[in-house]
Amino acid sequence: MAGAEKSFARIADLVCLSGAEKTLLVGDGRDEARLVAALEAMGAALDRFGSPAQAAVWFREKTPIEPFGGKSPLALIAAEGLAGLGKTLVILRARRART
Repeated sequence: MAGAEKSFARIADLVCLSGAEKTLLVGDGRDEARLVAALEAMGAALDRFGSPAQAAVWFREKTPIEPFGGKSPLALIAAEGLAGLGKTLVILRARRART
């Protein structure tokens, strides 16, 4: 898992996530599935928005669309853990498919 952790750290730094935001994405860091899902979500956000700054804004911005219901993607992930990451990834992939 050390390789995944290093990859996560590099991508999270590229997207300019704070330490607290990184923790929201991966929790305590011991769940490999959550770590991989966080990597996928960040990669999908980078693909979708084209720049690290725009990806970071998207993760932080509150949105009325479901499944977020007025929360930011980071808040949903903090509340639901791996399930929130899965929902976030579905939204990112669906949006990418439409563009």
